[in-house]
Amino acid sequence: MRHHILLVCPKDFSNLPAAELVDVRKQLATTRRQLTRLTRVEDIAAALPADTTFDLRLADDGRTATRPAAELATAVESVGAAYAPECLAACELAFHCRARARAAGAVETLGRGVRGELGALTTVESVLSAALGETGDAADPTVSALRRAAALRAEALGASEGCPPGHTASRTEAACR
Repeated sequence: MRHHILLVCPKDFSNLPAAELVDVRKQLATTRRQLTRLTRVEDIAAALPADTTFDLRLADDGRTATRPAAELATAVESVGAAYAPECLAACELAFHCRARARAAGAVETLGRGVRGELGALTTVESVLSAALGETGDAADPTVSALRRAAALRAEALGASEGCPPGHTASRTEAACR
């Protein structure tokens, strides 16, 4: 396999072509790594019950679905949902997956970044429990950060309780002015 390509672009924004030999090993390695992380369609299909189909069974007009909605809903439910807020812009089933993620209390509903930061804590309930010190290993950096954030929040709320409406205590003040 060749690791160099010939890249041809306009020279200095003119109509004159300029060619350069470019090493694409890094881009190829990145693409291969990303492709190996994807779930293969064959693996998804193998996990489904044998009689699962998403066929709408269109009528003779080619537009009207004749398959019962409950049957199609059962087929859709048989596939796992991997929701992220970005899905709302690109997928027709995003609302369905979001509802399933919310019902399960999954942290994915908060976004991929939050999910990545929480590590082994996969539900909102487990995150809150760890933040309150009810569960989790204090040596775990994620649990430690959650507990520190909860303590700071409690401190901030406690400091502002004695303030009149419209006033808040600053970080260094114990009470309002």
